[in-house]
Formats: sequence, C-alpha cells, structure tokens
Amino acid sequence: LPKKKITEKVDTINLPNIGSNNIMLHIRGDNFGGMSDMYMEAVTDEYYLNSINFFKDKYVDPFFLIFSDDILFAKKTLSKIDKKINHKFINDYKLNSVEEFYLMTKFRNFIIPKSTFSWWAAYLAIEKNKIILIPDNWFISKKDNTDQVTEEMIQISYK
Repeated sequence: LPKKKITEKVDTINLPNIGSNNIMLHIRGDNFGGMSDMYMEAVTDEYYLNSINFFKDKYVDPFFLIFSDDILFAKKTLSKIDKKINHKFINDYKLNSVEEFYLMTKFRNFIIPKSTFSWWAAYLAIEKNKIILIPDNWFISKKDNTDQVTEEMIQISYK
C-alpha cells in the first residue's frame, strides 16, 4: 500500500486525542494464543491487570484502545481482568496489519505483551515522553531484558 493511502485511512478515524490519557493495549493471540513455547511463556492475565492498574493510577479516566490479532481471545482476557475499563477494540475499524501498526505509532502510552510487532510500534512512536510497559521477563532462558528495554520502557512484574 502506498504511504499516503495508509495514513489517510488511519487519520480519518475519529479517535479521541491519542497523545493524552489514551493507552494502546496489545493483547497477543492467534499463533501465541496464551500458550507458551520453548523460548517464551505467554504473559498472564496478571500482567495485563498490573499494567492497566499502572495507568489507572496515573490518569483520572484512561481510555484503552485494544489491538489484537485474535479478538475472541482478547475479549476473553479482558473479561477476566477488568470489565470496568473504558475501552474500544481497534478491529471495529477494519484496518489491515500495516494500518494498525501505523496507528500504534501515534500513541504515547503502551501496554505491550511479548510481541515484536507492538514493541517496534512503541519504539518507533514519535510522541515525546512515551510510557511503554513491557513484561519483566521476555525469554524463558534469559532473565535479563537489557537488550529489549529502552529508557521509555518500564518492566512490569507478574506471575
């Protein structure tokens, strides 16, 4: 897709001010689907709950825009952790992966699972004073996340 076509479609979406108290929440499903593999364990519901509470403590009325490649898994996860958050699922806008990635880069606040897709979107985001929450343990065999963490990233503990 040409860049202009991607940006025009995303920029016409009527979303509240993305740079303020809005949080990009990525719930990874599909090929990971809450399952672990030999390199990574999936994040738990506790990770999402701890991350959501971080932003609820920071902002008066945070608004969560939820991205997922498996909407049923994302809705199930959200229903288990916090039914009272103000949120919207991005899949309602029928964006493709490139458009979703571009939209992610427009945020200032992020909750990302173990996903290079949302990690890169957060890393490339142009907003100043970003807050990026990431899991505190990315790989099973490696307990040090130093090479995955930038100065804007905060590691969130969970079990």
